[in-house]
Amino acid sequence: LLLAAVTAIVGATVIDGSGAPPRQATVVIEGERIVLVGSEVPPGATVIRADGHTLTPGFFDLHTHLP
Repeated sequence: LLLAAVTAIVGATVIDGSGAPPRQATVVIEGERIVLVGSEVPPGATVIRADGHTLTPGFFDLHTHLP
């Protein structure tokens, strides 16, 4: 059985796209999916310190030049 790697991004300001105010939170990623936005770091997770950075919902590359 192959377990997905767990990564915790800690200390970033999180904008979740729901309209809630930005907050400092821990984002836990398992494999390629976000599984939790909260305050706990799971045991054994790889920790990425993101103090001073902001996490937002995905942006699409819709770059265009309008006349």
